[in-house]
Amino acid sequence: MINWISLFVQAQLLLTITGEEPRQRDYGASASPVSWQDSEPTEPKQAAKSFPSQQVLGAYREPSSVKMVQLHDDRPYGELPDQSVWLARYDSVSVVAPDSNSSIVVTLSCAFKADTGELLCAFTDASSRWVRSSEATGDIASFLGWKMYPARYEAMRSKVQDVLATFWWQFGIDPRQLGQIIVRPRFNNNELRSLIPKEPPSNVWIVEALGRSFLERHGKLLTTQVYLFRDGDLKGLFGAYRP
Repeated sequence: MINWISLFVQAQLLLTITGEEPRQRDYGASASPVSWQDSEPTEPKQAAKSFPSQQVLGAYREPSSVKMVQLHDDRPYGELPDQSVWLARYDSVSVVAPDSNSSIVVTLSCAFKADTGELLCAFTDASSRWVRSSEATGDIASFLGWKMYPARYEAMRSKVQDVLATFWWQFGIDPRQLGQIIVRPRFNNNELRSLIPKEPPSNVWIVEALGRSFLERHGKLLTTQVYLFRDGDLKGLFGAYRP
């Protein structure tokens, strides 16, 4: 069955891009925008006691590991780039496939703000085989003129694995085929330089698909896709491709 919605969305993304399928790929080490340094050592029992109860993956599940870290995000989309977080690792998180009859499992790391316990971002492990562009990705929000804000967490409804499943269904990209996928909850107030919003302001999930060959434009390889989904119904809103 043809996913006409997926084709339509991809066509929208391509409207501002003149290019062709890239003829060659350069592989390199991970270029993840997310990095961290461990804070003071935390005993496992202390971490389990201090770590806030979370249900961002649906029903509460115990993380395989938890530690306090200083997390840096090159593209924070309206949040502070450097924050103290509880970094929790979850093994074997199920993501439903587009056929709805099967699923895959991925390992997710979720960063929760140390002071509030709110989800800052979630991401898969970075692949050692990462398609690299000839230029840096840069600050996507600044380049495109998107001004985002911290999510209004009291109104958040969607779960991380549902966001991943929706991205897969809409674009046909298995999360395991990417260098990495990062999900960030934020609030979109429709402060967009070059876009005319068709939907009212809302909480959104910003999905970055990284380390994959998407398009080639003017000899430059585009290896990053960013797309926004509205929280709740996970309706696709807008997105772009970047190096």
